[in-house]
Amino acid sequence: MPGLPGASCCCEFPHADISITITVHTVITAPLCVINYTLTVINAGPAIAFGTVLEDIPPRGLCNVSYSTDGGCRWRPWAGWLRLGSLDPGGCVTVLLRGTVCGGVGRDIVNCAQAYSSTVDLNQQNNQAFATVELGR
Repeated sequence: MPGLPGASCCCEFPHADISITITVHTVITAPLCVINYTLTVINAGPAIAFGTVLEDIPPRGLCNVSYSTDGGCRWRPWAGWLRLGSLDPGGCVTVLLRGTVCGGVGRDIVNCAQAYSSTVDLNQQNNQAFATVELGR
């Protein structure tokens, strides 16, 4: 019973470990060029990650962003987020993003994405990832 000398309480509850990585396939770019990203969301478990969401607000200078969940066969307009649904332990979802470099770009284009779920995640340090593309001079 909590509060009594020598007593302890250990509660087991379902939790997941959602992580995200971004791979950028363009290192240096210029206006009107296309930047391609691969975003990978993984659930290391041990529980199912319910209601998993991927968020990626396109950075300033990236226009006409679209995404694919089938390896690039079909592309749809990107709204800034995508519901991935439930991810089993060990489950993985890959999303391709692409966008055109447009005006208003400084030196670099920095893309930040995050993933989360409604299941408790004890390690949130791996729920966010960044990728930088240098604007050619």
